[in-house]
Amino acid sequence: MKLYENYIDNIKNVISKQKVESLGRYDSFDKGFSSFDGTFADAKISEKEISFKPLNSLEPLMQTVGQVSIQEQKLGEHPDFKYLKETYGSEYHYITSVFIDIQNSTGLFRKYSPDVVKEITNTIQRAAIHTCVIFGGYIQRLQGDGVFAYFGGKSVPKKDSTVNALNATSFFTYFVKNDLKKVFENEGIEDIYTRIGIDFGNDDKVLWSMAGIGECSEITTYSLHTSLASKMQGIANANGIVVG
Repeated sequence: MKLYENYIDNIKNVISKQKVESLGRYDSFDKGFSSFDGTFADAKISEKEISFKPLNSLEPLMQTVGQVSIQEQKLGEHPDFKYLKETYGSEYHYITSVFIDIQNSTGLFRKYSPDVVKEITNTIQRAAIHTCVIFGGYIQRLQGDGVFAYFGGKSVPKKDSTVNALNATSFFTYFVKNDLKKVFENEGIEDIYTRIGIDFGNDDKVLWSMAGIGECSEITTYSLHTSLASKMQGIANANGIVVG
């Protein structure tokens, strides 16, 4: 799917970069590389070339859906409830909670350096973030290589919040199940997949308030349905979505 082309290219580039650097560590190519002619020299990718290009390939989807850029968001501060950080108050309001977890990514360390693993996992995580934001999601927190997000708000109908959550997670799951899988299969890497949990909490079931203190804080929800989103991803099948 061309929508995620930038993300796939970025992963391919950092993998290629490690391969080139590994070849460069050989003092001699006498064993097995007697005919090596330096072809890989031009394949080395500079840090500038592997820099991430955030929404380029996803722009057609963003324009179709009509959502705002990720640049307008701040982690852990849903705009409709961030005033609670100043007032230390609380408010009941519905929300759809989504937990996206990437499985088996730790296996990458068996094949790649920490620098390459960082770039690969960050790229996958960014794809999840951007997809959620395009469909109207708000990123609450990052947990390892996972993403926890809210869908909905004071100006969003409840039905739309659930539809948006399902659309975002379906697009991202397709990316992992198909496009990403092909890249890793070509590298002989153990299958990496996603598991997702979604749950809707109604107005009388979700309490918004601040957690923490000072700069070590976030606006979050206190609700069984918030907790169930992360619990349900734990029972999802590979590349599956469990909805409460």
